[in-house]
Amino acid sequence: MPTWSLKQLASHIAPTICHLGLCSLSLEHGVFPTQLKQARVLPLLKKPTLDPDEACSYRPISNLSYLSKLIERVVVSRFAEHSSTYNLLPLQQSAYRPFHSTETALLTLHNDLVRSIDNGKVAKYLFSSFLT
Repeated sequence: MPTWSLKQLASHIAPTICHLGLCSLSLEHGVFPTQLKQARVLPLLKKPTLDPDEACSYRPISNLSYLSKLIERVVVSRFAEHSSTYNLLPLQQSAYRPFHSTETALLTLHNDLVRSIDNGKVAKYLFSSFLT
């Protein structure tokens, strides 16, 4: 079945896949089915200006089956919900959180530095390091 049709049916197929036990068994036993780990590896030319006759001009692209990707999404979704419900991630962590990115982390760091400077905590350290 083509991937585009599976994508359109994903909301209907995902519950069935979960019901069949693929997701649940993977989560309960910590094992992902071996047949779903196999990828189709295709060589992709890095740049159109490179020599296509040279092997080093290519990079490998791995394509997993759509079912593998679907199970991965279910696992990621469950992990995100579980970690959010039980506050398992530090507030500063950006990974595995919606609407958090490296930009969010940098803005938090910048805010902390500005507040420290405003409270006179960083300036003393900066000036003391310049004097020594």
